[in-house]
Amino acid sequence: LTTVDGFMVSAMATIEDYAVFRNGAIRIPFLDMLSYSIATILMPALAKLFQQNAKQQIISLKKRIITQSAAILYPPMVFILFFYYPLIVTYLSPKYADSAIIFLIFNLIMFIRINFYQDIPLVAQKNYFIFMTFFVGFLVNIFLNWSLIPIYGNIGAAISTLLSSILTAIMLFTKGLKILDSRF
Repeated sequence: LTTVDGFMVSAMATIEDYAVFRNGAIRIPFLDMLSYSIATILMPALAKLFQQNAKQQIISLKKRIITQSAAILYPPMVFILFFYYPLIVTYLSPKYADSAIIFLIFNLIMFIRINFYQDIPLVAQKNYFIFMTFFVGFLVNIFLNWSLIPIYGNIGAAISTLLSSILTAIMLFTKGLKILDSRF
């Protein structure tokens, strides 16, 4: 999504807008990897439980994973919400102060990254659904970029990625709930 955003900002806006966008379109690497690392470690356990049709155990495990991921990720994310501007100015220099709002919007995605949403569809071998979900997210991202960049500039591109990511997460989470015969 970020690559598409960058391409569309470069095509629809100025070079300066593109530079501001690219410098702000970063996530905190350690935090970004943490939830996926946890999910990768637990995938074999989820697959084994799924083969045993132990849906309640999977739900219990997922609840603990999500809660613990939130406990680890949310405090630094709240810190970033409050100090995003000085962080970017310190990291990139005052020249790229306009990148701070892009950085803030991109890091809002981290609030939904406390869960690896495709793990349940993956162990249920719903690969086509996963592909189609990401494809729909990609198309929505293009449409939102096309709609929002002319109005909001590079901020529109960041908002597009945020909304597309939320849509993708909702679709995958909903499918996971259906597979597990569970509710939110």
